[in-house]
Amino acid sequence: MTDPAGISRLPGPGTFEQYVLVSPWVAMGALGVAGFAAFVILNTRARAGLGLVLLGVAALLAAGVYLASTLVETTGEKLAARTRDLVDACVKVDESALRDLVSTDVVLDVPVSAGPQGLDGLLSVLRQYIPRYEIREHSVGALAWSIDGDNAARTRARVTAEPEATRLPHSTWLLISWRKTADGQWKVRTITAEQIDGVPSR
Repeated sequence: MTDPAGISRLPGPGTFEQYVLVSPWVAMGALGVAGFAAFVILNTRARAGLGLVLLGVAALLAAGVYLASTLVETTGEKLAARTRDLVDACVKVDESALRDLVSTDVVLDVPVSAGPQGLDGLLSVLRQYIPRYEIREHSVGALAWSIDGDNAARTRARVTAEPEATRLPHSTWLLISWRKTADGQWKVRTITAEQIDGVPSR
């Protein structure tokens, strides 16, 4: 999915993180193809034994890549999961979950007005607007992240909600900045609505 006009892409993870730890299937496929090609070539030269060895090595490497991807959760993946949790908590107006996810001095920034300051202001906005629209279902897509330092990061997501009244999907692009607290938790510092369907961008 392409980003909307006027919204730049986040840098995203590095090559190793992306293709080994986050999405290992390309690397695993490449290793499988390379191993099979080596076997076929060596087999035609009457060196099938060496070809089988190389095929086995490629299979072991592919298995190692898959194992690494399942055992290691990157910071970006943690933030992506917390982004989904944040959206769920906002839709449900789950105060307990929001206090776990969001800094007390969080800033909500939307195109139509300056957002309220602090967690209490965010809760007030959610309690005012969420029940009004009676969201029947929602989804989080196009998740991307950028690790900007040891204690700073950003995630971006396209949140689609379907109100009960219209049953038509309505999308918002959110840019969320995170900071790591002293106890190692990532908490939301700002929530910026970069684009909302039907609302002019700033």
